[in-house]
Amino acid sequence: MSDIPRRESNNLLNPDDYLRRLLDPAEDFISLDELERATPIKESLGRLDKPLAEVKYNDEGEVRINNDNINFRFVYSRVDEDKRDGIEEYLSKIPHKKQQNDIGNWRNLDQMFFNIDGADVNLLDVLPNGYKVLFCPEPGTIHGATDEKDKVIKVLGDIVTPRAIIIMLHEIGHTIDLANENRLKFDLSKKNYDVAEMIRRERTATAFAFKALKPFLKDQQFKNDVVNYLKNAALDSYYGKANELIT
Repeated sequence: MSDIPRRESNNLLNPDDYLRRLLDPAEDFISLDELERATPIKESLGRLDKPLAEVKYNDEGEVRINNDNINFRFVYSRVDEDKRDGIEEYLSKIPHKKQQNDIGNWRNLDQMFFNIDGADVNLLDVLPNGYKVLFCPEPGTIHGATDEKDKVIKVLGDIVTPRAIIIMLHEIGHTIDLANENRLKFDLSKKNYDVAEMIRRERTATAFAFKALKPFLKDQQFKNDVVNYLKNAALDSYYGKANELIT
């Protein structure tokens, strides 16, 4: 059988066909918090949460990171006051530390160059027109989200930690997917189309993050840690959630 779900006559995908190929109905829902506390995912997160360097952030500046697994540099600047409402709305939805609520601790990520085969590639060049990336390097919750309306990616976490980089890449994947007119689309008249769309979005964003990180996955331990977080924790939690939501 083909891996591509059956398309209806109107060229839309049947959501139940799509979900049937991906989900195990017998799999119980396990939250991301529970998965992250499980070994070996917990051990992987312990390594991914370690900063690659200690950085003291000024109002603006440039940081260079040279690491065995990944080399990059980035340019940052202070976040303007007009972003306050969006940051506060985002933080109201998730647990976070008090210092992460202070807009003075947030920074714009203006440029981020990855060194790939000796050449600097600005990762942010792939963002759809108008999108910005904000991050908060204060210790506390590590999380990320994309605001489609305001075209802002928000990353809670220091961008010099591998997990914050992974989260940012995942969110960039969401923005590219949303701008892609040729993305897979489901028949909205069929049940479970919203569940199928949730899974499709997460799989697409995860695939982008993996592809962007591929040049840096030569170290087996680092590769295993990335797989544990992106697939065995984050994506699998969505699969479990989908099983709970299917009607």
